[in-house]
Amino acid sequence: TYLNKLVILTDGYIETSNHACIDSEARLCYDLKQAHIKNFRKNLLNDFPAGTDPVDFFNSHNYGIVPVDNSLLKNYDVLVVQCDDQSVNKFGTKKYQPTDFEIMEIFWKDWLQDKGGCKSVELVQKVKSVEKFEQRFRKFLGYRK
Repeated sequence: TYLNKLVILTDGYIETSNHACIDSEARLCYDLKQAHIKNFRKNLLNDFPAGTDPVDFFNSHNYGIVPVDNSLLKNYDVLVVQCDDQSVNKFGTKKYQPTDFEIMEIFWKDWLQDKGGCKSVELVQKVKSVEKFEQRFRKFLGYRK
């Protein structure tokens, strides 16, 4: 048997050269720009009471990234690393709730796992050392010390 592992190095924001949303409210798009994350957060906080589960809001309002139609993804474990949460300052203090990273997790997992069919998807925030990255990477690959 094979283990299919895919590692994506990204800041977590998906930028495109056009404004490619397929609905008028910019909820379902081909990208995940910071503006989309801010819009999601604003709508969540303005339209729903405190404590509303962001995943429930996401699902009930048809947010997302246009899914990839590739049946081969069903056999893949995906690790998305080096996500840069721009809603947290350099001291780690959250400027907004939910944070950009928390929202990214919802969008990426829905896109690749729920709609894309990947076996598993995990996002990891930006790490500050090679050792931390290597430790996380080895864990994903299943290496034991």
